[in-house]
Amino acid sequence: MKVFLYIIMGIVVSSFLFTSIVYTVNDEKTSIKDAAVNQLNVGAKEAGYGENPQDPRLVVNTIVMFFVSLFGSIMTLLFVYAGYLFLTSHGEESKLTTARQTAQAAVIGLIIVLFAYSIAYFVGKRAQEITGTGKTTMLLETIHYI
Repeated sequence: MKVFLYIIMGIVVSSFLFTSIVYTVNDEKTSIKDAAVNQLNVGAKEAGYGENPQDPRLVVNTIVMFFVSLFGSIMTLLFVYAGYLFLTSHGEESKLTTARQTAQAAVIGLIIVLFAYSIAYFVGKRAQEITGTGKTTMLLETIHYI
């Protein structure tokens, strides 16, 4: 069994070490410099560098909404951790108290995060209407669901 595991690991490692290099065919007779500049231009266009810069208020709002969402995720994980502490306490009063306090703190944190997110969303929408930008930078609207 150990030998079989070593053989499989050897195959996996060698597949990463001995990969083949694929050369692309360039139908147009362009130089390497022109091809590199073309790739940089395509990347810059896709990244939005050729467009007008966004309003700093909208950028700051997007950053604030990102961090508020991150804190909401942390509070949710804290609530799950409190549930884990509660389930593994086995009736010990100190662990039950810790779990209860952690759950209360997580719920209070989630309520604060919910209010902060709604305020940031409201302010961001109004700033977007004031600036007249057609491109949205709101966090929820930029997430594409599959």
